[in-house]
Amino acid sequence: MTSSFAKFAQPSLADLTSRFLARPAALETDTSVEPHEVMAGFTADARTTWTEATAAAKFLGVKDLPATLPGEWAAHSRQASAEFLPLAIGHFPQQVRDINSLISPAKKLSTTTESRGWTATSAKSPLANALLQAASARVGGNYAEAERLLAQAETLADETAKTVVENERAALLWQQGQRTAAVAIWKQSDNRVSAFNLGMAALANGQKSEAHAHLNAAAEQLPESSGWHHLARLYLALAS
Repeated sequence: MTSSFAKFAQPSLADLTSRFLARPAALETDTSVEPHEVMAGFTADARTTWTEATAAAKFLGVKDLPATLPGEWAAHSRQASAEFLPLAIGHFPQQVRDINSLISPAKKLSTTTESRGWTATSAKSPLANALLQAASARVGGNYAEAERLLAQAETLADETAKTVVENERAALLWQQGQRTAAVAIWKQSDNRVSAFNLGMAALANGQKSEAHAHLNAAAEQLPESSGWHHLARLYLALAS
């Protein structure tokens, strides 16, 4: 027998994205439809958001990431919000909660919202530790400390892992409002993470044609099991 709780199950980001993608025609003809309803009130469990928050590192080959939730992560994941969100350590796609802010040209669009961050959990490798601590510092607005930790991570990284460090450095620049510098770094890489971030950045800058090309490539490469795939599809719809 199906539990009565099943009918009240939290919708996934994939479900919410599908609902949004099905609604553009209605939005054009029915002014009573509120686009923010698609994501309003949506929260994901802390375990899910932590998995997504470490996805960038995993996609770029970093191993030995801790499975244990960091201290204060649950509180952080409930509060963090964003509109144009880079695929980077510490970010999770469920942060994009307000679709109305993305499609309303009258609103000034922001990038990410600073929060208190979280207490980084120890990883098995010094590189993973430095990357996680740098992400926590960035999210918490401690940019000088984030840069110091990224410099430390760079000394520990092999050629493959340096791609992760550069992606984190670009995310740090993006959060500080240095969009051109961030994009210049992302353009130096050719992978699913950089494709997503270049598409997100182009969309934020109003370059829809360029955004569409990058986001389409990202959506094809990111696994459908990841919320980042569905956020790529959402951004892609906005670029169409």
